[in-house]
Amino acid sequence: NNTTTRALAACNPAYLHTQIRSLVVIDFIKMTTTCTLHCMNTKMAQEWLRTCDEYANYVKKPFSSVGPAQIWKCHQANWGDAYKEWGVLQFWVGLVVASVIAVVRVIDGKDFVKAATDLSVRILIAYLLAHFSWFAVVKKKGCFCC
Repeated sequence: NNTTTRALAACNPAYLHTQIRSLVVIDFIKMTTTCTLHCMNTKMAQEWLRTCDEYANYVKKPFSSVGPAQIWKCHQANWGDAYKEWGVLQFWVGLVVASVIAVVRVIDGKDFVKAATDLSVRILIAYLLAHFSWFAVVKKKGCFCC
């Protein structure tokens, strides 16, 4: 079946690398504007902060737009939604891993306050990484610092 062959080829890492590489080259050739790196851009920080409620709602309801079975597939109806769900999954995995590390440290007799502090920092970092990457890729269309 030709459709099955194309679907399997699309999941092949070598094929994906070739496709991504050709897309990057095409996009680079088409690029007509320059990208300026902004550091400490308060306008962009405010724009990101305005998305906190939106992203927090996504975190509260994982797999709301792309189901857990669909997220693993090579073809998505909306790649922005798929990326959002991967970020939410990344946050929850980070939260579980941070919690397990904290519990193991407390059981092992380590300082409870240090374990709780480390847990809080790890959860905050997991959230920030997921939210920043979603904002950069989905909201800013891949140009977070531009």
